[in-house]
Amino acid sequence: MVVDELFPLYNLVMKISTKTGDKGSSGLYSGRRLRKSELIFEVLGDIDELNSVLGLCKVEFKNIGDSSYVDLVDTLQDDVYRIMAIIGNDMSVPRGMREIDRKESLYLEQYIEKLEQEIGDIKQFISPGENEISTRLHLARCVCRRAERSIVAYNDDEQEVPEYVLVYINRLSDLLFLLAEKF
Repeated sequence: MVVDELFPLYNLVMKISTKTGDKGSSGLYSGRRLRKSELIFEVLGDIDELNSVLGLCKVEFKNIGDSSYVDLVDTLQDDVYRIMAIIGNDMSVPRGMREIDRKESLYLEQYIEKLEQEIGDIKQFISPGENEISTRLHLARCVCRRAERSIVAYNDDEQEVPEYVLVYINRLSDLLFLLAEKF
């Protein structure tokens, strides 16, 4: 998915190789420059990795011909991208971008409840590897949990992360677990 499709008002022109980070610093979307060793870059990297792993899941849903789950992952990637943009913009919603708020978490909670009813009680430890899509979803869950830990550490040590971001990322890992179990 191309960002311009998600945010038509948000047309960015970005040069990839700026050479401004050659000495170990990088710029946030907000314009602040920091050392690449700062915790915020770990947070942003974990969220970016989550988005990429969700893309792997989307590819497999396309391969099995399940467009409803392709649409779900598109929505999740949109949300994850917006979370990354908010954090990279010093906890402000960039101009022209929709905010992440309670409605996104409610959507996940409703999906979770539906899956819990379909799957029933889980009575044993789960070991990934049943099939390709399930394993990819478990990988996405693991990356999501790591992103959650880095977001919480950033919230504890550096800058207050909006509560709706913390709630969303926690629900997302639950959803990914249940999706993996469904398949």
